[in-house]
Amino acid sequence: MEQEDTLESILNLQLSSETLTVLYLPSILSLLSPEHFSTEPNGAKQGVSPSHINKWMNRIMSLMQSKDAGARWAGICLARKTGHIRRDLLVEYAQRWINLTLPLLSKTEPPPVWKASIDLLVYIFMNTSHLADFRRQVSTPTVPKLTTALLDLFPKPDPSLKILIISSLSKLVTRFPTLHRALGPNILGIVYPVLSGASTSSHSSELIRSTAYLLASMHHLDGKPGAPLAWRNTLDATIAEVWKCISHLQGQVYVSPISPKKPFGFPSLPSDPLMSYQVALDRLHNLIVIFEALFSANPTRSVLVPVSDLAQLTLHLLRGDLPPSSSQVDLTLLQLQRQVAPKLMEEGEYLAATLAYSLRQNLTPHATSLVSSF
Repeated sequence: MEQEDTLESILNLQLSSETLTVLYLPSILSLLSPEHFSTEPNGAKQGVSPSHINKWMNRIMSLMQSKDAGARWAGICLARKTGHIRRDLLVEYAQRWINLTLPLLSKTEPPPVWKASIDLLVYIFMNTSHLADFRRQVSTPTVPKLTTALLDLFPKPDPSLKILIISSLSKLVTRFPTLHRALGPNILGIVYPVLSGASTSSHSSELIRSTAYLLASMHHLDGKPGAPLAWRNTLDATIAEVWKCISHLQGQVYVSPISPKKPFGFPSLPSDPLMSYQVALDRLHNLIVIFEALFSANPTRSVLVPVSDLAQLTLHLLRGDLPPSSSQVDLTLLQLQRQVAPKLMEEGEYLAATLAYSLRQNLTPHATSLVSSF
């Protein structure tokens, strides 16, 4: 079957009605390839005619403006696929697609429509950032609006939607840092509650990891000159928070050797002992994930990493030290401290592996003590 016939047959059959479009969308998306949109002849096959390309794009626009949510979702997915195959069509229709999908994020829509809209919008901005005119005329005024809409949408209870929003924000912040400087506090406003820990497993590990990587990308907001210092401050704040968690979990006062200029805005631990231990342990795990994210987010310039302080922190976790027995110690707290000791050692192993992978030969002076602690 010739490519023109394939595109035409899809228009005449699978896309002939909104119901059929939704029904056959998965097979259509898997079928479409660059050859189906090529206007150049390929051997015995003729290229697709411009008229069929126009009909295809008009059909997508019609679906995106449909009153049926399923048809809107299908149209957005087809736009995303078409834009991936033909970048020239992506640029040509980007403004119209943005005008149709961005308002949907502020309306009551089924989650699949929100997710497809976010995916399309982020894809458009990420793949047109090299076009100076488009960036100046479209991206600069619109990206902050998209970020604001994502922040407003984040409280929705759909876990996969939250993950998509967080990962989308990471991409946008990294690619358009100057456009997000004013929105930095708002972004941190959704980051801290996720990473501050909870008494129950309310957040998935994927959401925790995605949020940690978003936090690790926030140093871009300070520009090239200030980004390394901002990255280092996030590292210092993470170290300080880990020592706070250890102090609470082990019932001892440990002072962090590093004082961050801007500490994390985490809430205080609950007054209930059992709940506070659960929150502190969960927060500690999240902080270790932040270490991994930070070392994966390369700063724009060289940064002095406190290797010795990180090694000492890791050694303390690996030892899982218990407080000395005393007649004045609350037996309930002592039992809790004994229960969390193995967990502290697990987090120490996680941190040791992260440091070994990230710091490599810089960790060599501390290798012997770290290895002997296992």
